[in-house]
Amino acid sequence: MRRLLTILPLFLLISGYAQNKEEIKVLANTRLLHQTVFGTKDSLVLEKLFSSVVSYGHSSGKVENRQEAIRGIVRNRTIYQDLQIEGIQVQIEGTTAVTRHVMTATELTPDNQQRILKLMVVLVWTKQKKEWKLMARQAVKV
Repeated sequence: MRRLLTILPLFLLISGYAQNKEEIKVLANTRLLHQTVFGTKDSLVLEKLFSSVVSYGHSSGKVENRQEAIRGIVRNRTIYQDLQIEGIQVQIEGTTAVTRHVMTATELTPDNQQRILKLMVVLVWTKQKKEWKLMARQAVKV
């Protein structure tokens, strides 16, 4: 019994660490995705983050496949400033992870219109060969 009480906390620590390690990876990908979509617009980063069957939903209701989303993000000439991600939640079940958060930014359109953007974003990640890939995104205006 004493040995069990010694081993149990160690097991819980290790299993908790493994979960946290995966959560950290998903959080890092979530932040990188937003920095890329709303900042650098780097197609190579998007190619790496997106699964082959990504479904990318915009707050307008438009849904794009992988090729359409990458093309649209790279060609988007809107500038986003003061990008913030708040209230992020991560749930992992096996090889699937879901993140939910509120994203805010100030957007400056190519025709010099400025407005505040506030979105609730849900991301679905799938683990493929030890890497988390975006399988689905949906944003709604808050």
